[in-house]
Amino acid sequence: MRPWRKKFPDVHVDAQVILESPAPALLHGTANAELLIVGRRPRGHLLPPRIGHVVQAAVHHAPCPVAVVPFD
Repeated sequence: MRPWRKKFPDVHVDAQVILESPAPALLHGTANAELLIVGRRPRGHLLPPRIGHVVQAAVHHAPCPVAVVPFD
């Protein structure tokens, strides 16, 4: 995260380590968030992109807007 913090010094980033399953851990941190950004991994050049269960949980249950961005 260091390069992004240097590039955007005015953006507050709160990094935490939470020992939970991915979807609940991600949602745990969104109570006071203004925006949640999650990545979507590509499936390969012949298959269409797919949204996994963690991203689906974020989109459906986060109390803030969710931006889904490609991994590449």
